[in-house]
Amino acid sequence: MTDSELVEAEAALWGRLVSSLRKSSYWQVAIKIGLILGGAFIGALGGAMEGKLFASSGDGLVTLKGLLVVGGGASAFSGGVLLLLADWETPDLLQDARAYLTEVKRYLVERDGLLRLDDKRRALLEMQSDIYEACESLPRETPIDDVLRAILAVGSINLHAAIGFDVGERWAFSVFRLATVDSEEQMQRVAVHWAERGAEQLEGRNWKIKEGFTGWAWADAEEVVVANAYDAEWNGRFLAPSGKILETDVQKYVSAAAIPIIVGLEDRVWGVVTATSNIAGRFKRNPQDVRSQNVDTVRVLARLIATQVALRS
Repeated sequence: MTDSELVEAEAALWGRLVSSLRKSSYWQVAIKIGLILGGAFIGALGGAMEGKLFASSGDGLVTLKGLLVVGGGASAFSGGVLLLLADWETPDLLQDARAYLTEVKRYLVERDGLLRLDDKRRALLEMQSDIYEACESLPRETPIDDVLRAILAVGSINLHAAIGFDVGERWAFSVFRLATVDSEEQMQRVAVHWAERGAEQLEGRNWKIKEGFTGWAWADAEEVVVANAYDAEWNGRFLAPSGKILETDVQKYVSAAAIPIIVGLEDRVWGVVTATSNIAGRFKRNPQDVRSQNVDTVRVLARLIATQVALRS
């Protein structure tokens, strides 16, 4: 059932309910006037008459007065019973309708979430397949930095679908490798794929240990998954240090997943794959949320890179 079909079904259901309630209200008015008020009037009229309710022996069972009183009372009583039955069924009917619609909407929300998840998983599988094929076509002597750029370039075809970025969202994928810069080990950016394609050519920032998302993933040799870097719980931990921070950082780097590239039996951090977005919650650890697969996409990319680094070392 599509959303439009649900809307049409809901409108039809409520239309039938309203029609039924209107008919019920007409009958209730008729019952109130015809049976209850009419019966009460007849009973009152009979009660106002002089004489006895029941006839004397040999003259019949009841008098006219008795007939009016008994008949009016019976009419009012039957009208009350009919109203009670009508009022008894109406709330149940409405409650059943509301429960049905709530259940249908819940099903549609779950179904849409699963469909989106299936689309994202399909894109992720296609990304893996494309990267495997591209890497197999590269000669073994290809410089590893060129291999990384090829992986990200090929993977970028399905990255957008695998993550599900919104239109206008400012996202970025960067691959860093451990390098010696100015006699100091740092994470140096060697490949990038950004929403703002023109900005990819700008010189990237290197990260020292415990600097930014990348530096902390390197320091702890563990995944860094942050729904919102500006939440109080992080106390500015992932913000760029003085001298590296840019005015536009707050507009770009809100949510992130930084996954270490682990190579070798010693679990050495060879590099880091860092994905960022300006949308809070784009990357999170909640298994019940569709967006949790966004982190899986970054993990897969890191594992594919680690495999190529190990094979070509």
